Amino acid sequence: MNTRKTEYRFVCALVACCVPALSPSTAGQGSDARALFSEHCATCHGETGDGAGVTELDRPARSFKDGGFSFGNTPEALFRTLTNGIPGTPMPAFDSAIDADGRRALAAYVIELGPGLPPPPKNTVMVVGDRPRIVRGHLPPIAEGASAHPRGLLIGTTTGMTFEYRVDDVRLLGVRQGGFVDRRDWVGRGGAPLQPLGTVVYLFDGGNPGATFVIPGVPTIEGDLPPGDRGSLEAVLEGSWVRGDEAGLRYRLVDPDGTRIGRVEESARAVGTSVGAGFMRRFRFEGDAEATVRVRLCDTFPPEARVASFQSSVPAEASAAGRALGPTLWTIVRREERLFECIGIHNAMPTNEDTTLGGGMGTLLVPFTPGGSATAGVTILLTTEWSDAVRSAMLREVYGR
Repeated sequence: MNTRKTEYRFVCALVACCVPALSPSTAGQGSDARALFSEHCATCHGETGDGAGVTELDRPARSFKDGGFSFGNTPEALFRTLTNGIPGTPMPAFDSAIDADGRRALAAYVIELGPGLPPPPKNTVMVVGDRPRIVRGHLPPIAEGASAHPRGLLIGTTTGMTFEYRVDDVRLLGVRQGGFVDRRDWVGRGGAPLQPLGTVVYLFDGGNPGATFVIPGVPTIEGDLPPGDRGSLEAVLEGSWVRGDEAGLRYRLVDPDGTRIGRVEESARAVGTSVGAGFMRRFRFEGDAEATVRVRLCDTFPPEARVASFQSSVPAEASAAGRALGPTLWTIVRREERLFECIGIHNAMPTNEDTTLGGGMGTLLVPFTPGGSATAGVTILLTTEWSDAVRSAMLREVYGR
């Protein structure tokens, strides 16, 4: 059995639509929902929504007549799925292909094809509205073979994505899509684990990730570090925050001797394109000591997994819009058959020192200096194919150009 394939658990699509044209037409305001369904969905899901479309897919298309979608069958959930797509599946984001009114009308039409709306959620279920929500508590294992975490944290975003962390030593465990959380610790005597409701669409190291921050030249803490990295930093949670439609964490980095290296503020959000869906993590680093830190931003891949690598510049207006953080080094790797991971590591010029792109596949080298600061980030998109056309569409839609 392919261990990496087993660890990297992608779920079947809520809707397994074929990828739309790379130069999509924009739907006008008030577009007829039936016509939108016929144009964008019927080839995969069938004209009646029964899943019997004419497009050949690597998995059965969802039958809307059955209802009970993996990512929710409320109008809000379907609108979010149409807007952002589903990572690791043929379901793309339709944000640039169909306007917001058209997506709302299409979501309502899809519900009409099925058995109807689900019953109201239990009073213990937390729902994310127009602002992100953050919950702390005991997290059960995110996947088979993973560990439970008595100190866990969930960030639920307005796009329907949930970012799941352990926070005894801050590490992102995985990303979910769908509902937010059932807080069963609210009932009885309390103490029951949180029950995340979304389906896992991205999993780090099988749900047991190693340290995110590594510094050379200190005693070894973990034995599975890349060559040249001889010790890890502890990420000590200081707090969480919500600002408008963004949410994230603050934590400090401490070496094994107890020396405080610096502070990190991290946020995460969904990213959707017509050729694949995924997410972006942003980091702001503030230094307290002199050190060069290796930041691990994705799983470790063997060199033969690399399909392509290139660097792209970002227009100033794109960075100002918050779509990216600066010049980006992209690495495309093949995860398994018909699945590619596009890893874009981007950075802006820090206050005092340059942040070095690269440092190894999927890693970033950050020089910390007392009083210095830097910003950087990573975008991870999952696509079912890779070509020059996919590359062009990805860059155009991620950067807004």
